[in-house]
Amino acid sequence: MGGMSFARTHARTLILGILAVFPACGDNGSTETRGATRAVEQQPVDPLPSEPRWSGVVAGEERLVAPGGAVVASRKFEGTAAEKLAAEVELNAHPQSPTTRLIPVTGVAFRDGVLHSYKYLVRAAVSEGTGYPVKAGGDSAAPEKPASVVGTSLEAKLNAAKATDSLTVLITLREEPTTSLAAPVSVQDAVSFQDPQVFDRQSLIQARSVEVTALHAPFRKRMAQAGVSGSRLHSLWLTGALAASLTPAEIASAAADPAVRAVTLDQPIPPALANTWDGTNAYNGGTDGLNAQHYWNGGYFGDGYNAGKGRYRRLGLIGDGFYFNHAVFKTGPGGSSRFVKNWDCRTLPCTVITTPLGTGTHETEVSSAAGGSALENQVPGVTAYADQLDRTGVARRVRMYSGEGTTIAAWTAALEKMIQEGVDVVNFSRGDTTLLCDYDVEVDQLSLMTKQAHDAGVLVVVNGGNYADPQGTCSIIRLAQSTSAFTVGGTLNPPDNGYSTVNRNADWSVGPMDARVYDPSSGSYITRTGALTAIDAMAPGFWRFGATTPDNFAAKLGTSYAAPQVAGAAMLVKHAYLANGVSYINSPGVLFTALLSMTDRAYGAGSLRKSSGFDGAWGGGRLQTRYFAGGADHPAGGAWGFDLWEVMIYNGNQIDFPIRGTGAEPASLQQFKVYAMVFEQSWKTVSDVDLYVRDMNCGGGSSQLGGDASRDTKSMVRLGNSAAGQALCVRLHGYAVPPGGRRVVLASYYSVDTQMR
Repeated sequence: MGGMSFARTHARTLILGILAVFPACGDNGSTETRGATRAVEQQPVDPLPSEPRWSGVVAGEERLVAPGGAVVASRKFEGTAAEKLAAEVELNAHPQSPTTRLIPVTGVAFRDGVLHSYKYLVRAAVSEGTGYPVKAGGDSAAPEKPASVVGTSLEAKLNAAKATDSLTVLITLREEPTTSLAAPVSVQDAVSFQDPQVFDRQSLIQARSVEVTALHAPFRKRMAQAGVSGSRLHSLWLTGALAASLTPAEIASAAADPAVRAVTLDQPIPPALANTWDGTNAYNGGTDGLNAQHYWNGGYFGDGYNAGKGRYRRLGLIGDGFYFNHAVFKTGPGGSSRFVKNWDCRTLPCTVITTPLGTGTHETEVSSAAGGSALENQVPGVTAYADQLDRTGVARRVRMYSGEGTTIAAWTAALEKMIQEGVDVVNFSRGDTTLLCDYDVEVDQLSLMTKQAHDAGVLVVVNGGNYADPQGTCSIIRLAQSTSAFTVGGTLNPPDNGYSTVNRNADWSVGPMDARVYDPSSGSYITRTGALTAIDAMAPGFWRFGATTPDNFAAKLGTSYAAPQVAGAAMLVKHAYLANGVSYINSPGVLFTALLSMTDRAYGAGSLRKSSGFDGAWGGGRLQTRYFAGGADHPAGGAWGFDLWEVMIYNGNQIDFPIRGTGAEPASLQQFKVYAMVFEQSWKTVSDVDLYVRDMNCGGGSSQLGGDASRDTKSMVRLGNSAAGQALCVRLHGYAVPPGGRRVVLASYYSVDTQMR
């Protein structure tokens, strides 16, 4: 098949892109309810191309879509049956070809009022170069520290323990499970506008569980010979670790076993705990709040009922002290609880509970910030709309799941249950006094836990912590150190009309933190000081009407209350995207990156905003949900657009993606910003991928307009009116990428409105 040349003057990979705008990207067979429908406007029919947009097409389809989502016209491009069969094998075998790779290409573009939507699978050229020269200036490289089998915290406990004491530990074996929890990829999914093919996640979990059982069997046998019965060892299929309560002598036996990599203390982690921030602020936009109103007004409340699967969207919350019978979690006066299922994971295996374990307050308040509601008259005596709104959380109708427990093993077991139940987003809001601001053996179980959830398509949102490092450099709690977790810091208590001017709480969560970054010159990893900005976004760490028991409310503060607001916002975004046919939001990391693009770049009060990179204390700045649906969220009117796409990048690769096609952007543009997030294949190491924005579609003679060359896993570049009239192009460079490549998800936004920061 003919068409435009796929390669430019240099070998590059074409990027999987999707312009996630509303109205819908055509009819994808979605059965998600959206609460509001729009009239279909008649649009002129723009002819479809007679040939595909790219060469090397295995299969593809293009459509013209009216604003209401109706398909005006479509055209399919098919390769041979043999080509499609070979592509199916290659997509799932993931061969490490040094020269070519199958790349899904998905996108939409407006032209003359008609929405063009396309999906292709093409064969693209890639290259594995040596990367740019080693970066200079400000680096402090250190060799990897040899890890002790017994963690330092556990060693301290053992020194003070009696022979009969029992200590709860996590045991990590040297051989790790390899069975993936990620959904298999198919040619049909890559090119079809229908819902992705149904796959049986339970079969993936079962295969993983069988593998972990086999890996653990020899160790369990040796521990049985040492007097430790099998019932005292609980296997965690999510991470491949074992949880146990052992005496010092039994711990010594485990540590001496040749199959064991580490034995660490499974430490209890406590909760982290007047104010003006409440449901009114969560609803309001502008300078006042989190901007949930456009989602609510569009009929998106975080529930998103899927008739085909017979269930709603699902939010998980893990911690302790859930009083799930509180009125704000009811579907209406005297109605059923929106907490669908609850587990007690304090003792493994987890058991289902139908009655709250106690009258806890912390997790009840956290849950109410994410998804409480008093707007259906649930709360007796609260009848005024303003008072009801104040007691309502961000995703006001979301269905929730809870997992009780305060240790790493309990968290992992609860997360396993939620993955099995198909939960979309999980929130952890906990405290911690252990501030390990690097990838240390003590924390790899937490990072691995969130990495595996990411692979299974679950977004994990965590709080950054309420601690200030005495040296003023890093105060990130252990759970927040995973690059796969969306980590939320907290601002100072904002007044009702002042979200845009408040500063961060200087006593709470600060990164950067150290990371082991790949070094292409040696083929190994070296520690880079302060490489990662752990905080992703900021939200107010206050909730004036947090639900307490019985059916009361209290004002509390801490990053514990910032994180669930973002988790609730994630549910609104996912509901809206799926209801409008953008099933790509289900792809691991896409929802994460979409939320990153909703940060305002602030790194201080007032007008302090970064033009590149993330801030160690502020991350990407304050989060305000953006409803990319037209005029409601773009008061100045005129040109705007939002793109999401992804790519696999290799060391030395240079990858270009033109914005809005190859033509010039509108001359009226006042800003353009792009975010890139690298998702690791391993939770232990970090890749260095640089982000640039250039003009002239990155062609010969083009100029660099902005760039982010940090070693962070996330990057950002923002342009002002210098973006106007340019043929903008986003360029990625694989500066230090381990063999096999790494996956990058990107989001870009352009607008004539300066307030859409």
